[in-house]
Amino acid sequence: MKSPIIFAVLLAVLTGCSSNEPFRDRPDMDEIYEAINPGGAQDTVRLLREGLRARPELGSTEPYYPIRNPDVVAPVWIVPYADKRTGVKHGGRWDYIVVEEADWAD
Repeated sequence: MKSPIIFAVLLAVLTGCSSNEPFRDRPDMDEIYEAINPGGAQDTVRLLREGLRARPELGSTEPYYPIRNPDVVAPVWIVPYADKRTGVKHGGRWDYIVVEEADWAD
C-alpha cells in the first residue's frame, strides 16, 4: 500500500521538475516596446534632452551645468581609546563630516 503512494508522490515531484519555466525564453518589456515602436528608445532620449534644454529648471542646459552641487564630505579617523571611568575599550572607526554644505550652482 505504501509503495503506490510513494510512487505517485515521486512521479508528481519529477513531473514538476521537468516542466518549463513559464517566462524563460520570452522577450522582456524593452524588447516588446522596441518591436512595437522601432527607435522608440532613441526618440524618448531625444525628447528628454530637448525638454532639458528648453526648461533648465528640470536639470541642466547647455553647457550642462548641474543645478545643485552635492555636499563635500571628508572621512575622519576616530582613534581607539579606553574609557577611564568604565574601562571599556573602544575600537577605532571612520566617521564622516560635511566640509561644505550642498549649494546651488553658479
